[in-house]
Amino acid sequence: MVVDKAFNIKIETQSIHPEYTINSEKQELIGATGLLKVFELKSSNPEKPFFWGRWDPKAQVMDIDIYNADSDIIKYFRGNKKDCGGHHPDLIDKNNRTFKVFIVISGENIFQGFVFFNINHTAHLETAHFGLTGYPVEFKIIRGPGNENLNSDKDL
Repeated sequence: MVVDKAFNIKIETQSIHPEYTINSEKQELIGATGLLKVFELKSSNPEKPFFWGRWDPKAQVMDIDIYNADSDIIKYFRGNKKDCGGHHPDLIDKNNRTFKVFIVISGENIFQGFVFFNINHTAHLETAHFGLTGYPVEFKIIRGPGNENLNSDKDL
């Protein structure tokens, strides 16, 4: 199964820097790079950094990336050093995919709150034999209305 999009995104803001807004309106499909954006946090000042909260399907966590900042700030943000942090939010409820987010840059609080979301899994199946949790499962193609004229599975 492949994760292809985030939906039902809810953000509970506890505090936000007055120059910043957070947006989860644009719920995108996962890109070729594996980036699945959950939210964006942008400043009204184009000189300030902006952030993307993204789902990392490999690690099964949400990460926050910083953009439009110098390389030292990016390094400090990722490593939670020198009064910068927030790259790895705390997972506080695995069942409901709830993360506690706290973003700070050079000692300045940018955002604090909670992010909840669901992810969509898509299965791309072909005729094959699979083992699922130790039990063999066989998938067969069943032609339904509109597919009667297909001559073989290769036509699918």
